[in-house]
Amino acid sequence: MSKSPNILLFCTDSLRCDALRFMGNENALSPNADRLAKEGVFFTQAHTSSPVCSPARSSLITGLHAPVHGCLENGMERHSDLDTLPEKLKQAGYHTIMAGKQHFGKCPEFDSIVSPSKEELEELGKASKYPDDRVFSKRESIIRDAVVVDRCIEEMDKAKEEGTPFFAFCSINAPHAPLEPSQEAMEAVADFPLPTLNLKPGEENNLPPHQKNLIGLSGEEQLIDGLAKENPEYWIEAVGRVYDPDHERTINEWRRRFYALAYYADVLLGRILDYLDSSGLANDTLVIFTSDHGQQYFDHGFNDKHCWYDESWRIPLVLRHPGKLKEGETREFACWTDLTATIVAAAGIEWDDVQGFDLYHPLIEGEPSPRGCAIGTLFKSCALATTRWKIEYYLDDRQGRFFDRLLDPEEQNDIWNSANHRKIRDSLLAALLAWRSDLEATASHRSRILEKNPGAYSDREIVSDRVNRQVKKWKGADSENRLNSDVGKILEAYAKSAMDQEIVTAL
Repeated sequence: MSKSPNILLFCTDSLRCDALRFMGNENALSPNADRLAKEGVFFTQAHTSSPVCSPARSSLITGLHAPVHGCLENGMERHSDLDTLPEKLKQAGYHTIMAGKQHFGKCPEFDSIVSPSKEELEELGKASKYPDDRVFSKRESIIRDAVVVDRCIEEMDKAKEEGTPFFAFCSINAPHAPLEPSQEAMEAVADFPLPTLNLKPGEENNLPPHQKNLIGLSGEEQLIDGLAKENPEYWIEAVGRVYDPDHERTINEWRRRFYALAYYADVLLGRILDYLDSSGLANDTLVIFTSDHGQQYFDHGFNDKHCWYDESWRIPLVLRHPGKLKEGETREFACWTDLTATIVAAAGIEWDDVQGFDLYHPLIEGEPSPRGCAIGTLFKSCALATTRWKIEYYLDDRQGRFFDRLLDPEEQNDIWNSANHRKIRDSLLAALLAWRSDLEATASHRSRILEKNPGAYSDREIVSDRVNRQVKKWKGADSENRLNSDVGKILEAYAKSAMDQEIVTAL
């Protein structure tokens, strides 16, 4: 029997794909993430399950989509009776470590929890600890993420000494606001060419009502005491900030801080990778690098996530396990619930209720990703993305949007009302809504099945018995598999129709 691998999940917060060179931005400063991608497999079309913190992180910790685990938005609790990832790993003999940002409601019982207090950070600052990890504008203030990574390394080292496989969820806040990178990071991006903003003036006014409400564009402007538009902090997320060309310089200063903090996150990733190398753990450890979601930073005119644009929904995802996974390969689609399925599968654990796919073993065999498209929910909306198409639907508004990702990669031309695209739109919408209605809390349903009384109806079947036998066979990934099948058939039919049309045109 092979030894269970250590598993390190290194998670950033709000990291956009264009902050990473391996994801396509040749100007990006991301040497450690780039190294990881060269040594492992990265997904070009990974998407979060929900482009907002708590719903996504609750999906990771439970393996369930937000409508099932119940946390539809920040400030809501997930259902309290659900199995969790650390509980499953502990049962399999793993030492479980939670280091840093949680944001998934009540914390499950990890063996070790790293959460440096404000007082602890102040004492470290006074003791001249972490001289390279001070906020650029307040040199007395230590960046909490540095301590989180350092303590996570200490906990992994303890597990190594005990000979126990570990699962370490190292969750840093960077590059999420407040945008307070180190002085070194600010200097590193001083000449960094900021990506050109993807926006048309006033385009945020055309968003669905549901979307406007989530990003704070409904009602009066939200102000923060002491902050004027000339202050970079004024342009923070979640308070309805809309791009103003009169304050381009200040907005760009705010954006530059984001890329500085993204670079600093890469520095911290490098520290933990260096530890794995120096400790001899690298070959025995599956490393997963990702982010819970991205962020707009004024692409499409506003600063928030809470939307289905690529800048917020699409995320980086790299898996590395030397000797197990091939180096320098790519795959397309993955979702955050797949991370849960992948982690337990790599640990040798069966957990049939996870609404995701094991990516680990298909990668070992050199196979494609088992996921054929991206899927997600955001409060009372849902979205589906294929290589070419993206469809969004807002349940309260009875309104949707539709984009051709191939011909319109910047998502500026909504073709929802295009007569030429109505057939493919309606087919994908039907598949999306079927998936949304197909989500079931399989474990909960199974636990509530009433066993038949001995001797009752022994000579014939009754409806409940037949239904119960079916429920007992339900698995969490059933809805994902049906969606894969539906979308595959839709795209195949569309391709055949397009080919037939080309033949007719040629004749």
